[in-house]
Amino acid sequence: MDSLPKYGLYKFVRTKNKLSTYYTKKSENITNRLIFSSQFHEDSTIIFNQNGLYLDIYPFYFQKVPEIDVRCMPNRIASEILKNRINTRLERTQTLLTISYSDKDPVLSAEVSNAIAQIFIDMLYEQKRYQTSSVISSLEGQLHVAKAELEQAENSLRRFREQNPFVFLAQDGQTIVNEMSDYETGLLGINQNLSDLRALIEKTKESANFEVKANIYRELLDFLDAKEVPGASPFAQQYDQIMSRVQTLSAENYSPDHPIIIDLKNQIQELKLQVDNLANSYLVNLESNLNRVEQSLDNFRTNLRRLPRNQIRLAELERDKQIKENIVTSITTRYNEARITDAAIIPDAFIIDKAQPPLVFGTNPLDKIKIYTVGLFLGFALGCGLFIVLDFANKTVRSASDIENNLKLPLLATLPVIISNDEFPKNFDSKKRYDEKLIVSDYAPNIAGESFRLLRTKLIIQKRDEQKSYIIASLNPNEGKSLVASNLAITFAQQKIPTLIVDGDLRRGVLHNTFNCVKKPGITDILIGSNPLEFGDISNIIQKTHIPNLFILTAGVQIPNPSELLGSDRMLKLYEMLKDNFGVIIFDTPPINIIPEAIVLNNFVHGLILVVRYAKTNSVDLVNKLSEFKNIEKDLLGVVINASEEFSEKKYQKYSYYNY
Repeated sequence: MDSLPKYGLYKFVRTKNKLSTYYTKKSENITNRLIFSSQFHEDSTIIFNQNGLYLDIYPFYFQKVPEIDVRCMPNRIASEILKNRINTRLERTQTLLTISYSDKDPVLSAEVSNAIAQIFIDMLYEQKRYQTSSVISSLEGQLHVAKAELEQAENSLRRFREQNPFVFLAQDGQTIVNEMSDYETGLLGINQNLSDLRALIEKTKESANFEVKANIYRELLDFLDAKEVPGASPFAQQYDQIMSRVQTLSAENYSPDHPIIIDLKNQIQELKLQVDNLANSYLVNLESNLNRVEQSLDNFRTNLRRLPRNQIRLAELERDKQIKENIVTSITTRYNEARITDAAIIPDAFIIDKAQPPLVFGTNPLDKIKIYTVGLFLGFALGCGLFIVLDFANKTVRSASDIENNLKLPLLATLPVIISNDEFPKNFDSKKRYDEKLIVSDYAPNIAGESFRLLRTKLIIQKRDEQKSYIIASLNPNEGKSLVASNLAITFAQQKIPTLIVDGDLRRGVLHNTFNCVKKPGITDILIGSNPLEFGDISNIIQKTHIPNLFILTAGVQIPNPSELLGSDRMLKLYEMLKDNFGVIIFDTPPINIIPEAIVLNNFVHGLILVVRYAKTNSVDLVNKLSEFKNIEKDLLGVVINASEEFSEKKYQKYSYYNY
């Protein structure tokens, strides 16, 4: 087959039991030239391989149409056409990407949209696999070389012992060998750190591009923070805050010459100078350590020279063997960690809803007339019955009775409909609010705020023994879980109760945006750490919000196994420590219909509040999901109905401050 097919129009025509292919290319004065003919069978695939074009033609393509046109064009032109017909939209949370494709054929549009989405996911997955695979491949090579060197060292030592069976090291000599092995292993680590640090410092001097240089400095800060260099962690937090602000303003189409952008870039430049000083200080410290270790090794070598020649040789061989063993152990540990990471890789994205083509009428005009006639004849008779049936079949939550009768759970609160910013009062000072979702932060006497304060009062009244923590969960996304968690936490804080809100959605946490805080470090950084838990260290990660008495523990870095971490003994110890230092703790968790993090946390946080969305949450689905986890029934405090139109119609007029 040719590397490039011959461009043009290929027309496949079926006539009875024969399939003919015609080729047209007007620029070469070719019109409907017969280039291929084959017998057509209903149960076998036809292979087309002409003009460098290879196609598998399935018989079912011709069940409805006798003729199919295929246009073959250069990749550049096809890619440009595809690009112009693709539309993408990223939601405000930057976690949901919508992909659409425009074409006259709705079936083709759906198939292309689904194919593009799947290719996007596969590329993200393959990129992560490529990164881990390259690391594993490199470590495999290093491990092979290290094992070969270890085997060579062991053989040399064994041969020496066979040739000199009466030569051995005294206690002092063996101690010197062991200490030298430890020092030389440490020397390898220092040299590696020096090499990595010098390479990063050199990279900061190479690129002049702002974004590229910003990524390099973030990499340098990660390196310094990983080496526990004093001052690196605060610099990293400050750097993330400024860069997040720059990215937010850029997404809002702020010009690069805007005074705010220029001021932020000046702050970044000043911070880079501080990071440079920190990196250079650490470099000097490493070089000093290197000199000290080399001086110690020289002293050890001097002491070894005082031994008899055979003992010196034995000491060198044993020291070489120990060093090689340490290197093999270190590489093996890193190799196993890389394999575990590779096995635990999950895609950064997945398809929530596939594109579906709309229903279309048949092409026969008589079929359309029949459908319209039948619809007109039966429409009036079935109209009323249809509404009754739909109302009966509608299993979504629409009233307090639905909660009490179907779910057998108490109703804690009903929140009203909150409409869009277009109806926001003109005389309201929007600068008072950090995020439009925080409707209780300014003590405004509105219906929505009073509903949240009523919810807080009910929880205090029915407070169980030692009850001071709550899990806010929902069945599905976009039902108001984070809204309830944020505003409920504010109402507790307004009572002068030290309140902590924890972003338990370790995959797609967004509470840091709500309270204008940085995402990392957060709870995952605490849980994946190996140091003993100390509240002094934890308090450095917990952030203050603009609400007095309200603190936030964000999600932190993304990890592949959040459920295992949230159910670990370290999480239990962290929870007990937080409970001793805060009056109220509120956990915002992922939807239980997708990820059961709320169920995992419920093992030691015994207070679960379910948020349902009016006319959206299916009560049957919720009952079925709860039945899968019988052990949480005793900890269910009740249900909150969000965005209730019934609430608005019966008691108050619709109120506005934001659109949820």
